[in-house]
Order: sequence, then C-alpha cells, then structure tokens
Amino acid sequence: MRVVARLSGATGIAVASLCFAGLATSAEEPWGCLRAVTGHGGKIIVPCAPGDPAALSSSAQVGAAMAYLGISPGSIRFNGCANSEFSTREDPLHPGSYLITYPSSERRLLAPITHELDEKNRISS
Repeated sequence: MRVVARLSGATGIAVASLCFAGLATSAEEPWGCLRAVTGHGGKIIVPCAPGDPAALSSSAQVGAAMAYLGISPGSIRFNGCANSEFSTREDPLHPGSYLITYPSSERRLLAPITHELDEKNRISS
C-alpha cells in the first residue's frame, strides 16, 4: 500500500517533522522511516525505500559539482522517492554523512541537487 496515512494541519506537520528528524519509525518499512510529502489538502505519508534510481552517486556532473563545492563523495547518500521533495539532512543510518532525498519522477536534477549539496555545506558549517 503506497499511502499509509493522510494527515492535515498540526498533526501532519508534527509527523512530517518527526519523520524528517529521523524520529518517526515504521515496523512495516525496511528503512524504518515514513517519508512525509506535501499533498493537496494535507500531508501524505508514503513509505520510501532506500535507493538512488537516477544513479546520482555515480553521475559525472554531480561528481563535478561535489568537487567544486569541496564535498567528499563518501559523505553523501542519495535517495530517490516517488513522491518526495528535495531535502538534505544528516543521515541517521550513517553518522557523519548526509542524505539528499529527491523526487525520483523529476528529470531535471542537476540544479536542484547542486542546491542541496550547497545546503549540506550550510548545515555542516
């Protein structure tokens, strides 16, 4: 089942915040966290399995952007999720690393991923 829950208002925001902070978990999902994304009329909570379907971790263009920004490739993991938005946060599964989530349906990724890489630098400074 793709949509696990539909929440609105303060409850949806609270669950989304807990999820992105790595504090909300789900026993049914292998990765252990429900992905929260904005939907019309409230927050839609959808499971998001780990994976990099756009192969950003091996992209020469993303690698060049990381080199330009002084980011070690080993410090970043990419996760593409069908209904997510672009986000950057500390990786709860790999201390000292960062997780960049992107919408796997998006085809134009270089500019927003470069922005997220810069966010990693802002967060870690």
